[in-house]
Amino acid sequence: MKTQAAILVTSKQDLVIDEIEINNPLQEGQVLVEINTSGICGAQINEIDAVKGVDKFLPHLLGHEGVGIVLEIGKNVKHIKIGDRVVMHWRPGNGIQAETYKYFWRDKDLNSGWVTTFSQHAVVSENRLTPISKSLNSPHIPLLGCGLTTVFGSLENEVTLRLGDSVLILGVGAVGSLSIIASKLKGAGEIVAIDKNSDKFELARSCGADSFYAINSYNSNEIIQEIVGGGRFFDLVIDTTGDAILMSKSYEMLSKTGTLLIIGVMPKAQKLSINTLDLNMGKKIIGTQGGRSLPQVDVPKLVMAIENNLIPLGGLFYKERNLGEINTSIKEVRDGIPFKQYIKMT
Repeated sequence: MKTQAAILVTSKQDLVIDEIEINNPLQEGQVLVEINTSGICGAQINEIDAVKGVDKFLPHLLGHEGVGIVLEIGKNVKHIKIGDRVVMHWRPGNGIQAETYKYFWRDKDLNSGWVTTFSQHAVVSENRLTPISKSLNSPHIPLLGCGLTTVFGSLENEVTLRLGDSVLILGVGAVGSLSIIASKLKGAGEIVAIDKNSDKFELARSCGADSFYAINSYNSNEIIQEIVGGGRFFDLVIDTTGDAILMSKSYEMLSKTGTLLIIGVMPKAQKLSINTLDLNMGKKIIGTQGGRSLPQVDVPKLVMAIENNLIPLGGLFYKERNLGEINTSIKEVRDGIPFKQYIKMT
């Protein structure tokens, strides 16, 4: 079969929208999914921009959070059935981790990962899919594949957030917005949000932040002094930016036993600049890989919470576009426009 896809051909360039072919039969553990909606998160921007180094797999497909319908299953697939509505996620869950699929594009093989979502159809490894109810109705379902599981997993598995603790959120993108929502649900006291884009004020407040500051290289020292004025420091800082300078400054804003939780991915060339004596005295720095979430456990719990209106996602601003407009959405994510970007595939 043939299907439309967005392809990363050259790092730091627009994706190429073109037709690809799904010719090879499904192998053990592989599942063919018709994708309804894909999210775009910072991980894809990092991948396009080769933040982790030279991309050895070009050209290839992208995307790791989405929702779709199962059309066909390969041998020995047991946790997924034809007709299932599934969340597509990058963290491994139940089932087989299959070989990555080789598509065909312009007379050559086209690489992919265990899950990709920037196409109308994708062949996905069984363990990157979790069935969900067909009745769940929310534009934010793709977040179950990354943002929601990462944030709630991080607050559940990586750090201890006590009732009344003060929280500083670095970056008010999708993950930062969800961090505000989740911290409030966990009983945080004061929640302060920081972003380089002053347009994020309304988004931060709609998600539950008590205050918001626009910070950049010109006003950072002034803003930090304003935030910590009167001896105010934070029990938990959650970084979603990967910005080494901002993280280094926020480390100084922690209480004596506070924790810096790093969710954002730092560019390879950057380094943290801190005095490690504070680590000996009680401060902590913790990194996380997707909050150590278990999709087969966490996705059903989050679905139930969304169905019962226990997670207030109404404060998230979002935009929906079609596949042909994906480069516009990517540009807006890169520029810090205060909307979660979704691509409608079908």
